[in-house]
Amino acid sequence: MMSIAIACCGFSILAGTTMIIAYLFNPMFPKSPLGVLAGIGLTVALAVIQVQQLTYLLGGATDSPMHQFIFQLALFSAPGLFFLFGRGIVLVQAPFRPWLLLNLCPIGLLLLPMPIALTLLLSIGAAYALWLSRLTYSLRQQRPQYRFEFLFSVVITLTATLVLILGTVLPVMDPIYFHTLYACSIAIAYLLVMFALIAIPTFVTDLFELTRVRYSTTTLGQIDVSASLARLEQLMESERLYEQEDLSLRTCADAMSLSTHQLSELINQHLDCNFTQYVRRHRISAAQRALVEHPDDAILTVALATGFRSQSTFYAAFKAETDMSPGDYRKQYG
Repeated sequence: MMSIAIACCGFSILAGTTMIIAYLFNPMFPKSPLGVLAGIGLTVALAVIQVQQLTYLLGGATDSPMHQFIFQLALFSAPGLFFLFGRGIVLVQAPFRPWLLLNLCPIGLLLLPMPIALTLLLSIGAAYALWLSRLTYSLRQQRPQYRFEFLFSVVITLTATLVLILGTVLPVMDPIYFHTLYACSIAIAYLLVMFALIAIPTFVTDLFELTRVRYSTTTLGQIDVSASLARLEQLMESERLYEQEDLSLRTCADAMSLSTHQLSELINQHLDCNFTQYVRRHRISAAQRALVEHPDDAILTVALATGFRSQSTFYAAFKAETDMSPGDYRKQYG
């Protein structure tokens, strides 16, 4: 078990560094100044925690990291930074309020006896994890097939519960076991985020689109909504913009001479879906026609011709929209 924990420490440091660099330099990720600062702070805090735990597990330190101030500072600042980072990603348009900095108050728990302080800290961390789970669960309003987001929210909730239990039994737990379990839990958290981003590349931007309208004034005041909707439909139906496999919100907005915020609000408010869903629906509609009109074309050919990157992605999207596989659809309607 200890060897797994040591590997988890190394994985966490590498994964955290890679992910924060990707976040900072990838234009697809929505950002706010508070989110950027909190993200950097959280990455540093988790790296400090894992480095200290790695040193301890390798026998480089005889005392538990819990007795070192730098470890304590990183540990007690992590939950608040996690909340501020998460909020900064998905609630980019929400205005900054000074009271948000109160989320860093858990650092003040260091004034209490450590067993009590740590139990309270892990309780706060569990509450923040539940907040993320609830926010993820709210995606059910946007996706007709909600299996992944539901699973993700359940896993986050269970993880939060386990962390809370861990904090409760900590006073009677051997420090070596605590640091072993805690090192693994951080690695699992990174693994979950990486899995979410790989399984659904638009996961963060979908969350952002879902929450953006609640916290921003309309961007459509000077826009002819009817004409813009007609132009959008023309781009999809006549010019078949959906066939571009790398089609992005920015590319489509540029073609309409709109900002990304304007196009996002236009689709969310007037078509009752987000950009990803809208494009997917047009791709599936085109694929349905192709499956019937060109019965000799391979399913992979249909998938690539309608803008999907792979056959597996096409199958998942097609089944989500029609509740049928492409092959079954062709048999039934071909």
